[in-house]
Amino acid sequence: MKDLRFMWETGSLIHDQNGDGVPDGINVNIELTERCLPSGLIDFCARLGFETSSLSFDFFDSGKHDWTIKMKPSEQGTYFEWRQDLTIQFYYRSEDELSELFRLLARWNPDFQVLTKPVFKIALVDQQLIFYGDENTVYEKVSLPVSSETKVPEVKSLSDFWNGTSFYHMKEPSPVHETNIQFEINREFSRDLLKELCYLAARIGMSSTRLYFPFTGSGSTGLPIRIEQGNVHDEIYFHKREQKLYLRGVRAVHYFARAKHWSENGDYGLWELSEHHADKNEEKLFEITWEDPGERKRLLDRCKDLTSTFGNMDGIKVEVFVSEPKSIRDSIKENIETLFPAATSVNVRSAFKPAFLWIEEEVLPELIPLKEKIDHINIVCLEEQRADGLELPIRWIQELYPADRFLEENLGIAADRINFALTKDSRHTFSLIARDQQGNMLYENVLDVPVSEMDYVERGKKVYPTAGAIRLFHHHSVVYEELLPTDRERFYEFYRREVLPELWEKVRKHTDDPERGFTRPLFDRIEIKASMSEEERKLGIDEERISSMEALHEDLYFNTLDYFMIKGEQHVERGFTAPGGVYPYLQAAEGPPHAVITSYSWEGNGETEWEVHRIQLREDAKPALIELHNKHTHEKKEVSIESAELPSMTPIWEDKWHVPEEFDQRWVPAFSYRGHPIPVLEMYTPVQEEYVSPIKLSLYKPTILIESGHHANEVSSTPAVLELIQEIVTEKPDLLKIINMTVIPLANPDGSFLHQRMIRDNPEWKHHAARYNAVGLEYADVRYQKSVIGEGEVVPAIMKRWAPDVVIDNHGIPSHEWIQPFAGYNSPPRFPMSYWIPNSLLYGIGRELNREKYPDHVQNLEIIIQRIGEKLRGTEIEEGNRYWMGRYYKYGTRWLPDTFPVEESDGLNFYKWASNVSSSSIAAIERFPDWVSLDLISEAADETVYGKSLEICKLGQKLFNLAVIEEVARSQKRVERSHINEGVEMKRQRPLLFRGDGS
Repeated sequence: MKDLRFMWETGSLIHDQNGDGVPDGINVNIELTERCLPSGLIDFCARLGFETSSLSFDFFDSGKHDWTIKMKPSEQGTYFEWRQDLTIQFYYRSEDELSELFRLLARWNPDFQVLTKPVFKIALVDQQLIFYGDENTVYEKVSLPVSSETKVPEVKSLSDFWNGTSFYHMKEPSPVHETNIQFEINREFSRDLLKELCYLAARIGMSSTRLYFPFTGSGSTGLPIRIEQGNVHDEIYFHKREQKLYLRGVRAVHYFARAKHWSENGDYGLWELSEHHADKNEEKLFEITWEDPGERKRLLDRCKDLTSTFGNMDGIKVEVFVSEPKSIRDSIKENIETLFPAATSVNVRSAFKPAFLWIEEEVLPELIPLKEKIDHINIVCLEEQRADGLELPIRWIQELYPADRFLEENLGIAADRINFALTKDSRHTFSLIARDQQGNMLYENVLDVPVSEMDYVERGKKVYPTAGAIRLFHHHSVVYEELLPTDRERFYEFYRREVLPELWEKVRKHTDDPERGFTRPLFDRIEIKASMSEEERKLGIDEERISSMEALHEDLYFNTLDYFMIKGEQHVERGFTAPGGVYPYLQAAEGPPHAVITSYSWEGNGETEWEVHRIQLREDAKPALIELHNKHTHEKKEVSIESAELPSMTPIWEDKWHVPEEFDQRWVPAFSYRGHPIPVLEMYTPVQEEYVSPIKLSLYKPTILIESGHHANEVSSTPAVLELIQEIVTEKPDLLKIINMTVIPLANPDGSFLHQRMIRDNPEWKHHAARYNAVGLEYADVRYQKSVIGEGEVVPAIMKRWAPDVVIDNHGIPSHEWIQPFAGYNSPPRFPMSYWIPNSLLYGIGRELNREKYPDHVQNLEIIIQRIGEKLRGTEIEEGNRYWMGRYYKYGTRWLPDTFPVEESDGLNFYKWASNVSSSSIAAIERFPDWVSLDLISEAADETVYGKSLEICKLGQKLFNLAVIEEVARSQKRVERSHINEGVEMKRQRPLLFRGDGS
């Protein structure tokens, strides 16, 4: 640096050590003597920190850096100049003048339109900076404006400082980290104290994008930090009423300057964890046992009763529907044939998925001899017309699924030659006709499916699930018909009528607390352990299976959540979103059905809000005692930092996946409801310094936030994002010289833990009980709110720490049919669209703001949809998308386009969600439209998949994310440093603007 205009530029007092274009260290050694201790040096060091994204406390007397600052008294005036030996020599007439020079330099932002020639010397004259060129020619004078009063955020506790996101508490995330403080210092202070204050100021400056001056001297209106020394007990004290921070003793400054929050592997704030993670007492609310002789016994007992009337009737035909596997149904058939020896036929059909199993067990064997002649098959289905039922009009088409693919594989007839039709006036539920190429009928069969009428958990709504039944025919007429509830129906009705009301009565007293059921649960969990003899097998078609117990799992889970949603609407005028955990542990096993239902209370231990006003320090400048104040009761107590033990920071995914060591930069902003850490991986070009400012890194390079494992039964996103990190590090390392990534590999560890427990019993179920968090909450709903749900704190903390430009939430959808017989057969009634079967192998969702007010955001979304489509082209994902979009259309969109929507863009299903800007929104782009450029969701058909299916879903997630990453890396961005009346500011263009030309 021969030109002092570039003093604050990279390559001078600041350097870029890793070559990524981001200033990442202070490159000057300051020589300090006891003779000259200018307080204004604190301001100068704050500016040094402001100009870099990382630093270490080694710029005093270390000799490690290229440049050196020296100070020397002079009668000639107060000024400085550079020398050939990389020395910047300061001369001073008095210490006060030198301080003032340092203060003015801290606020100085070179104006290259004014200072058009090289500057070799800068002097202080009458509180002005005088700039000198060649031969000591004066060519410019700069007088910096006087500071005006600025706002300072309210601080409530020492916990508000160095909290892992900024220097002091930020109410709302912002790319602007604004800092305004004033150091109140005794006139006499030591060399060691000045060094520590300079280090503290540098770190504060580094953590800021807008920095107000002066830090020292008169004119400052920021948060007061009172520095006391002499015969004082070393401590850090915050006076809440005065809004003043006291650092008493050099040790206090030493510790406070170096303090790292526990989330960053430090000890600052550990006292928070000692209170938050206090052990919770677990108490049972109730335990209920249910037993039943079983539908097989009840059916055979009823058949015995009927033999006295119909047993010897010639020509009798017996038709039975029972929810049992084929082997049990064959045994039942033999028993009935014994009871009705004169029967001409006995048909024992399944009461679960009766249409598909009718085709599999009865129709297919009769079609196989005709398969060479069959050209097409038509299946006419009765349209569902019950006005009070939750079933869709196409309910009986749904019951067929996936009959067309099954017939295709077994008859060699293309699935698109197997057609469905709806009718309102058929005498039968199903009519199947096979025809030859000329249209001649080769085969015909019909099926009438019995249904029962049941109440849904919402009063006034009905469901009509397929039912167990016995029918007796004589001369083609029904002579006897009776519905026989299945084991599942009897248990579910017991649960709905007896268990849910009992649970409600146990917890309704808590509804006086407006937070219970929302940010705090009504109960901890209800465990449902049940076993029944039911059909349980994989079909060998896609990921499809026949599993009536999985369907019961879905009904128990979602209908319980719906029950409490409705109770909330009735009693507190808003539905309970966090009632408590619902854990169905179900098994298909022979023998009489039985169940044990146990519920547990929620105890709010550790919720007391404590504020920290004092930290006493030991001789080694480590915290000794922490003084806590109860915010509500004003109780005081002292705790030892040693007693505040840091919980395990090891994530539950680490035994399976690892991150390259040089990029394994972890931050743990929160723990889950059950106490599991939720690490965030922060991916940027590695730096050599001890302290790093994420907000500064995000200022210089756009940042992408990727959240994975949000719904823990959606299993592809966590391994996909961890593999993507490794691939970027090994195959595309230059990307991290252009962008930053902050990744939540597993956002829902409690759900993942539950999912791992559940797949031990049923490895291939969807297990939606692990979808939400441990207490049944879609925890995104409590983001930006105070709650006991740590999962909801992570994204807001990242938004504060990084201010990411792009947010991606990797999700998944069912890989096989989602059946809820006791909720209308479809996916949950409150879901706005049907997730009954996959609509794509991979699809996307983008929040779209108002097209007129936010045209740049709209254009960004259009470009990114195009980029993702290009990235998927020619892959297995594109092929899979065509297949599933065809299936979705055939079974759903064709009949009910609003319930089964498709928004296709060049072969990619990508939904645009109309989004409204709101300061209370939980969605990033809606809450922060001024600086968030994109808010995307990926969805892969990955719920509890393995093997090749998992690999394809992982590939889809990786390609989706990579398309976004590469486009962000191409985006237009420009960092600007500006001079404000009170100090300096850095900012860049936001939102990002994507090029759209692929360059």
